[in-house]
Amino acid sequence: NEEGLLSGEANDIEQTKDGKLWIGTYAGLFKYDGGKFTLFNDVPSVKNVNCLYVDEEGRLWTGTNDDGITIFINEHVMNVIDEENGLLSNYVNDIVSDSNGNYYIGTTEGIALVSLSGGVKITKSYDQIKNVICMSADQSGTVVGVTDRGEIYWLRDGEIITSPIKFAENKAYRSACFTEDNRLLLGTTDNDVLIYDMTADTPYLIREFSVEEIDGINSFYVTDNNELFICSDTGV
Repeated sequence: NEEGLLSGEANDIEQTKDGKLWIGTYAGLFKYDGGKFTLFNDVPSVKNVNCLYVDEEGRLWTGTNDDGITIFINEHVMNVIDEENGLLSNYVNDIVSDSNGNYYIGTTEGIALVSLSGGVKITKSYDQIKNVICMSADQSGTVVGVTDRGEIYWLRDGEIITSPIKFAENKAYRSACFTEDNRLLLGTTDNDVLIYDMTADTPYLIREFSVEEIDGINSFYVTDNNELFICSDTGV
């Protein structure tokens, strides 16, 4: 509060190409320039922020609890995507783009496929994939989505595909992360981590282990030195 961050609960954080940090909170969207936090309180569509995403062009995608998505360019609103123009729900949980320039918007009522070619528009919706809580994309057009029920869906080039052979479907998943060296990290609702090699068409399980000290794996972070941080409900 003393530095201007009015909400103590941050849901997501991203950095744009100008070096500024953006923090999504239940109190709204904050900008941090290295000295102070500034609340974007003059943008009605970003009052309650769930998730953030910065694309290759430097656009900031802001997913909210009840107002869909607002896209910023250089701190100016470029577009708003919500139920009025085809979004399945205004409650947005995650945003990701594949290697072909398609944007996947995970909401409580399904995933929307968004294209920026010729203007921002929703080109496809997947209402069978409800309550997506996490998505990740590789460099070959594959997107993995995890739902709040622990299910995993695979999409490629805008189409839902069958789960690969030998894929462990008897798990309840919560998180997924593709790495730059063609591996897929999966975390379960308890404390299991599965690492797949994605070099071939069929994922190959190269390691599975449990981290006894934690519970409920929410996300992964891989450093430049290939160190893996596992973020959970009970610690890191």
